[in-house]
Amino acid sequence: MNTHTNDSRSQFRRFLSKELSDRIERNSNYSLRSFASFLEMSPGLLSNILRGNRKITDRSFEKISSKLKLSEEQRAMFLHSENQVDDLRRSDLVFDEQQFELLSNPIYFTVLELSLVKSFRNEKAWISERLGITELEVEDAIQCLTNTGHLKITANGKWQILSPYTSWTNLDKTSVARKEYQKQVLETAIEKIDDVAFSERENSSLLVAVDTALMPEIKKRIFNFKKELQNYIEDQGNFKEVYQFAVSFYPLSKSKTKKEEESV
Repeated sequence: MNTHTNDSRSQFRRFLSKELSDRIERNSNYSLRSFASFLEMSPGLLSNILRGNRKITDRSFEKISSKLKLSEEQRAMFLHSENQVDDLRRSDLVFDEQQFELLSNPIYFTVLELSLVKSFRNEKAWISERLGITELEVEDAIQCLTNTGHLKITANGKWQILSPYTSWTNLDKTSVARKEYQKQVLETAIEKIDDVAFSERENSSLLVAVDTALMPEIKKRIFNFKKELQNYIEDQGNFKEVYQFAVSFYPLSKSKTKKEEESV
C-alpha cells in the first residue's frame, strides 16, 4: 500500500511516522495522542497528516520542526522548493478493488476510528458494547486491520494507527463490493433515524432538477465538501463518539419514457 508520492513533504510524513514508532518502542505507554499533545495539535489532525490526507503547510512544517528541534540541515532536506504543497494525486488515494473487498466490512474502520476517542479502552468487551457488535466481530476487525498494516498493537496492548496513504474514494468507478458497502451504510442510516435522538443526528435531503452533464463536477464538489467537513472536525479534536457521514445523489426521473424506448 505504499502509494505515497516521492516529494520532500512525503519524506517528512514518513519521518514523523518513524519518529512516532520510535517513541512508542521506547515507551510502551506512548501513543499518537501523546505525540499530538507534544506537537500541540489535535490527534485527528496529526493522524490525517500521517495518512497523507492533509497538507503539511509551511506553518505546520515550521511548528513541528521547532518542537522536534530539527537542525537547519534537516529542515533543508525536508523543505520543498515551492511554498505550496500539492494534494496527493487522486489515484494515490484509492484502494484497488482487491484491497477494498478485503476491508469493505464497515465494522473494520469503525473499530479503528473508535480508538481515537478520549475514553477508548483496548478491551474487546468495551469495544463490543460501544459499537453494538459482538466480541467475535471485534476480534475479526482487529485481526484484519493488523494483517493489512492499518493497526499495530504494542507489547503492552497500546494501539498505534499506521499511515498507509490510502482512501476509500474512487470518483471514476464502482464495483460489487463498493455497492454492498454503500448499501450497508444506508441501511444503518435508516436504523439510526429511530434509534438516535434528533439532537444527535442530522438527516436532510435536497430535491432539484439537474443537467446530467454536471455530474462529474457535482461529484467533485461533494468530495471536496466531505474533506472540508472532515478537516473541520479533526482540527477541533476532543473526540467523544464515532459518526458516519453518507451522501446519496441519484435520479428519480427516467432518462426515457416507455414510449420513447419502444420507438428506438
